[in-house]
Amino acid sequence: MKANELMIGDWVSTPKGNYQIDCIQDNDVVGTTYNNGEGVESLFHINKIEPIPLTPEILKKNRWVYIAEDKVFYPENLKGELPWIYYITDGSNEVFRMQDFCNLQYVHQLQHALRLCLIEKTIEL
Repeated sequence: MKANELMIGDWVSTPKGNYQIDCIQDNDVVGTTYNNGEGVESLFHINKIEPIPLTPEILKKNRWVYIAEDKVFYPENLKGELPWIYYITDGSNEVFRMQDFCNLQYVHQLQHALRLCLIEKTIEL
């Protein structure tokens, strides 16, 4: 993973758990704030963080509903505020495809794709 692939607000996995990035320094250090009661900030070298894989469970938690016969996650309210996400799996490999826009593997890629669609949605893990 490279720091230039990340944006403020992206979810990443750090040695202390999953956190959102709140600063990027020198293209090789990212900062997160975790809550230990005091809101302590931690800085991590980019080689210490990992992307968080996108899963069906994360989509379901964030208001997408899976329709098996269509192999697609639809927005819960079907009012068009969230895009459809196609789900293709062979049992061992999973591919998520946002409409005909892009393939998604990680949570931060979903966050970027939503921002490109001018949708500022808070993703819950």
